[in-house]
Amino acid sequence: MVFSGFFPEDPESFILLRKSIEKLSINDSSVTITDDSSPALGQGFRLGFLGLLHMEVFKERLEKEFNQSIIITSPNVPYK
Repeated sequence: MVFSGFFPEDPESFILLRKSIEKLSINDSSVTITDDSSPALGQGFRLGFLGLLHMEVFKERLEKEFNQSIIITSPNVPYK
């Protein structure tokens, strides 16, 4: 899985981003969602995807269907 942070551009729209992510994840059970926070970006979410294409499609749907402006951190993969 590939993990990336999703943060709203406007901290005031955190609740709207949460609702949008929850609605999209109803149809996509392979996405994992955890809360995340950053000193620079504020509150957001750490999302896990099956790959980079899956992440890109999810991001596009957030922007187009829910009119969300988001900041995405660089994707990474956990190592053991």
